[in-house]
Amino acid sequence: MMWISVGERYAEIGLLRAIGARPRQIFLFESMILVMLGGGLRVDLGVAGPLVLTIELPGLPVYVDEQYLLIGLLVATATGLIY
Repeated sequence: MMWISVGERYAEIGLLRAIGARPRQIFLFESMILVMLGGGLRVDLGVAGPLVLTIELPGLPVYVDEQYLLIGLLVATATGLIY
């Protein structure tokens, strides 16, 4: 799949190379963007779940700490960069 992806974006990669970007920088930036979008989607779902529980079961104390949301995004980004 990576060969197909690179083949389809050959002109864009060439332009980035022409302005001085190294291949590693190009793919690192793209992987960071994709990881952060995926992590952001999961954080949104992590907020929506307790919100639905709070609406459906008002007596159930459900709380999402903002620090955990930030930690979730950082872990998703770090995992994407490592792998």
